[in-house]
Amino acid sequence: MVALHDVVAMNPTGRRSHLELARHALGPQRPARHGKLTAAEASMGFAYRKFIVNDDGTLIRLRNTIFDRLLRDPQHHSMPALAGKRVRMADIIVQLADRKPIRVVRRVYFVVSFDEAGRLGTTRFLKQQWALVESALDPVLEVPNDDDRILDAASRFTAQGGRWQPLAVLAQRIDDAALGRT
Repeated sequence: MVALHDVVAMNPTGRRSHLELARHALGPQRPARHGKLTAAEASMGFAYRKFIVNDDGTLIRLRNTIFDRLLRDPQHHSMPALAGKRVRMADIIVQLADRKPIRVVRRVYFVVSFDEAGRLGTTRFLKQQWALVESALDPVLEVPNDDDRILDAASRFTAQGGRWQPLAVLAQRIDDAALGRT
């Protein structure tokens, strides 16, 4: 078995390539399989689905690449049809077997805003996402202090401002659309 330090020593630049890291074990607990996957691993995967949820409950599938462009470069990518609106979205992760969706493994429902030119409100969206991460990590990283009776819930309110919860019927329709059942 080739150890990680041996892989680095064999690389003349001293940098580790992705192929070297992926091909060899990164620790003594994981034996190298030299890139071979079991039949079950080869046929499993995940897919990400994004939907715009209109006020009347209709769903519009939004490609992840389009949302990424709206988020990363709002000055050059916009959606004029959504100018000046707040839009409900659903971000669904589905498990795949043989490239076919078999079940929903994660659901996130959030709200995004578009300015008058149809550009995604990235500042607000990113604040809400960071607040969501902070509120999830607070219980883990917080040091208990019995003398402190003040609770800082600002990040929780910020995170909550960017989320929504669909009714059960709408949630089922979103799941069905993500699984290709509609």
